[in-house]
Amino acid sequence: MFPSAINTPRTLLRKYHSEDSATILKLLQANRERLVSSFPATYIKLSNVEKLGKWLEEEMPAAWENKQMYPLGLWHKQSGDYFGQVTLRNIDHSVRKAELGYYLSQDYEGRGLMSEVLASLIEVAFDELELNRLYVRIMLRNKRSVRLIERCGFRYEGTLRQDFRSFFGNLEDVMIYGLLREEY
Repeated sequence: MFPSAINTPRTLLRKYHSEDSATILKLLQANRERLVSSFPATYIKLSNVEKLGKWLEEEMPAAWENKQMYPLGLWHKQSGDYFGQVTLRNIDHSVRKAELGYYLSQDYEGRGLMSEVLASLIEVAFDELELNRLYVRIMLRNKRSVRLIERCGFRYEGTLRQDFRSFFGNLEDVMIYGLLREEY
């Protein structure tokens, strides 16, 4: 069973609640330029008050209940600030794999928090969900994310050419990084 909260030394990863909407909107608005180019569908869905409310109250709990997706908000323990999200999604139970996705407020970059978050989520994915494979899709332009995921043990598996349409309509190449249970 996937936990509704995970503690790390400096962060709390937890399932969202409906009262988190104002906090989520604030982060999205403050990081609009960064997030819209890499996560257009997520940004469009979550930056609208009504759509975000529906996602928090209906769609996210249903996906969680059906074991399709596990989004967790990230809170900094010392400051109490919401600083991003990590998600296990595209879960394929027959193959025992899932995609790992994440975003981070620019204000919290470079502190090692996402490395800490991902290490704990990887542990849960392999030890509690008994997944065999995790993978991450990263735009070629996102060098920081490549360095982060490589530090977490993921290996480059290949590039999908013109696999992603950005918010601005451009087709972009996407790198795939994977981590197997036996490598963890």
